[in-house]
Amino acid sequence: MPAHVTIASMSVTGFSYQGLQTITTSAGSVTVMVFTMSDASWTSLSLCLGTPPLAMTYASGTASGGMTLHAATFAATVDGSPVSYTVASPPSAQPLPTGSGTLTSISASVIGLFAGSASLTNATIGGGQC
Repeated sequence: MPAHVTIASMSVTGFSYQGLQTITTSAGSVTVMVFTMSDASWTSLSLCLGTPPLAMTYASGTASGGMTLHAATFAATVDGSPVSYTVASPPSAQPLPTGSGTLTSISASVIGLFAGSASLTNATIGGGQC
């Protein structure tokens, strides 16, 4: 079951769309978009997963040493322009041509998120509305 992630703002370096990949989950095989980045820092991250929902929020955070995102959907504002991708309509070009910049208003359906090292601040975890 995917988690829903929203992030107010995320600054990244080495951001790249790697293509589609089929991965195996407990629910079976699923095709995801694979995004990688060298480093990232963000503000106002919310994560919601499961039934009943478990909501987690973080005021800010950083990830260094590489991060990989497996997403079924991904929407954000990039350089002032909204973008929206799905596995049926993935990026046709790199979302950030230079690989560095700031993404805002991120909303994604995430299957996996892997980081070499991550730090989160001001965490709140609990059941409730997502």
